[in-house]
Amino acid sequence: MKTLAMTRDMIEAMNGLQCHIFNSAGSKLLAHGIFTARHRYDFLSNFQGIMPTPEMSNKDDDECRLALKQVTKELDDGVYKVSVLTKYEGAYVILESPDLNWENKNGFLESRVSLQALGIRTISEEEYMEISSMTYEFDWSKLIIPTGCSGTGQADAFEDLINEIILSESNGVVNYGRIGTGVDRARDGQFEIDMASWLPKVNATTRWILQCKYSVDKNTSLKIDEIYSEMIKVLMHKPDYYLLVTNRKITSDFIDWFQSDLMSNTNYYIPYKKVLIQREELESLLMKPEYSHLKKKYFG
Repeated sequence: MKTLAMTRDMIEAMNGLQCHIFNSAGSKLLAHGIFTARHRYDFLSNFQGIMPTPEMSNKDDDECRLALKQVTKELDDGVYKVSVLTKYEGAYVILESPDLNWENKNGFLESRVSLQALGIRTISEEEYMEISSMTYEFDWSKLIIPTGCSGTGQADAFEDLINEIILSESNGVVNYGRIGTGVDRARDGQFEIDMASWLPKVNATTRWILQCKYSVDKNTSLKIDEIYSEMIKVLMHKPDYYLLVTNRKITSDFIDWFQSDLMSNTNYYIPYKKVLIQREELESLLMKPEYSHLKKKYFG
């Protein structure tokens, strides 16, 4: 049987860890955040050297203030279920909040709860791994075409999203340019990266060609023939790198081909380096707090 002291220790071990935020029914993952907790016992311990007595620390109303920071999606005031995972004294442990009303305060979600009301239990390693790997489900078929989009279709919105990601990752990106529809010649964008911004001793830039491939159905496979024909067109631009970004399904055959030297059994030698960013990598990136504005803009 867990005592309040044990509960406090477990919660302390979870401070600063990633949490999963679900709807009130617990059936849909809405966002991730960073879990923090502070309870009355801590406050009394740190306030002018006052040490709480056993009677004070074991009150039934031993209240704990919870805060969820760096939430990956803007959430309004409401009822949410929250879970936090950790390994405590060799066991896998999950904290599950009861139905709490959370208040949005400057981007943080805050709530208060009795320590005894928090559900903390041990789980198997399989459960731990399953919950840890849960991610927000992006519905690419409902990609939003925001106001000010460069075009009228979802493919245009996808290109805009990728362009915003690249520019927000600016790390030395210079001479960035979008290529208009119909005249792209296998380019959706082109830019240079000033290597001196990464390696001060290297006074040179690298030329990049960007290509975006979007599909309403994320299970549509990216075809080798389709991309190879585009890569041949790219030769005229003499890039150092070719960046392919897609939300489509990528087969192992495609990856093997893309990572090869592309000389075997082909008529064209592809001299530039190739970089592939897949849907899973995009989604992982969009789950980071610094991209929450893009997640909201394009997925709601």
